[in-house]
Amino acid sequence: MNNYIDEDFFMTYGDGLSDINISNIVNFHESHGKIATISVNKPVSRFGLVEFESDGMVTSFIEKPILNSYVNMGYMILKPSIFHYIKEDVPFENEPLKELAKDQEIFAYKHEGFFRPMDTHREYLELNKLWEDKKAPWK
Repeated sequence: MNNYIDEDFFMTYGDGLSDINISNIVNFHESHGKIATISVNKPVSRFGLVEFESDGMVTSFIEKPILNSYVNMGYMILKPSIFHYIKEDVPFENEPLKELAKDQEIFAYKHEGFFRPMDTHREYLELNKLWEDKKAPWK
C-alpha cells in the first residue's frame, strides 16, 4: 500500500515526446471521477504501406501513414487508489491497466496533437533532428 501519495498524480513512462495540453487532460480526468486517465494517440506507422490488387498489381505507396488505432502514450493521471491494483512487481501496462479496464475505472483522453515514442536509435535520431532543425512540436 502507499504511504506517500494522498492526491491525484501524474505518471509517465518517460520515453515519449508530446505537445499534450496538461490543463486539458487534468480537466478531463476530474470530469469522469474514475481512478485513471491515460492519454491516447493514433501513431504514425514506422513503415510505408503498399496497396495492391488481389493479383499482386501494386496500386500505390503510402509513406508512413497515421494508423487508425490508438496507443497509450504513457502520460497518465492516477488517483492514490491505483495502488490497490498494483499487487506485485509486474509491468504497469499489464495487470494493473487491464484490471482497471475490467472494473471500468479508466478513461482515455484522446490527444490529436504530436506524439512520438523514443524506443529505438532511429527514433532518437529523428527526434533530435527535429530539435536541431527547430521543428520540435513539443517545445
